[in-house]
Amino acid sequence: MDKRLNQIKSDWNNDNIGIGSEEVKYLIQQAECVQELERKVERLKTRKGHLAYRLRVRRKQNPAPQTIFG
Repeated sequence: MDKRLNQIKSDWNNDNIGIGSEEVKYLIQQAECVQELERKVERLKTRKGHLAYRLRVRRKQNPAPQTIFG
């Protein structure tokens, strides 16, 4: 997606695209928004996985105290 977006930008800057500039600006802006959201989702996925891993490790090292009423 990044390569394609960069190609569109360079083509547009070099006047190789025959559609209106407002339309191109809008499409480029939308594509950049989608890319930013995809990056945020990936970051959240890895963060969530890491936090779950840390919680599992912490539970193994420090099990919950057993009550005397068990």
